[in-house]
Amino acid sequence: MITRRRFLIGAVGIATIPFNFYETAYAFFQNHSEPPLIPPKEVRETLYLCWGSGNEFLLGAIDPPVPKLTWRYWLEKIGTNWESEYESELAFEAEFCARLDDFADEESARQAWLVDDAPNARAYHYLNSLGIGESKQVSRNLGDLIFQHPEPFGQTYCGVTTDELFTASLLQHELNRRGASVKVEIYNP
Repeated sequence: MITRRRFLIGAVGIATIPFNFYETAYAFFQNHSEPPLIPPKEVRETLYLCWGSGNEFLLGAIDPPVPKLTWRYWLEKIGTNWESEYESELAFEAEFCARLDDFADEESARQAWLVDDAPNARAYHYLNSLGIGESKQVSRNLGDLIFQHPEPFGQTYCGVTTDELFTASLLQHELNRRGASVKVEIYNP
């Protein structure tokens, strides 16, 4: 029987993570109960790994407050052009009892913010821009990164999660290999 650890070692060893790095990093993780994180020489940004809402770690989030967003911005984020939906701004005002430049209610603002602007959404889009994404071979070689697709009215957020803290080591190694000036840091409040 193949254990999960042996499967990950095999999967990781085949692609971008060298087997000897994996073994050394995993031994460190077992001995110290924390992943070894070797930052890049020059750090321009930090990608945080935080406890999410379940038994998982959420990449890129420290839960900043949701900014106030206008209805105009909200419609833009959900992919609706108000001009194609309504004859005029007055028609929008009649239906929503609000002007386009009024602030949206907190829950609507949160929905739009989570799609592109929240830290976890930015982490999702950033990793995808590097070619590290759910449909890419490399993400399968970074342990168990799970990419949540952005769907404004489907899931509650888009982002990247993992249920294994060790995955942070593999991600940091891959970011370093690609020359990204991004440091992965475990956020423990």
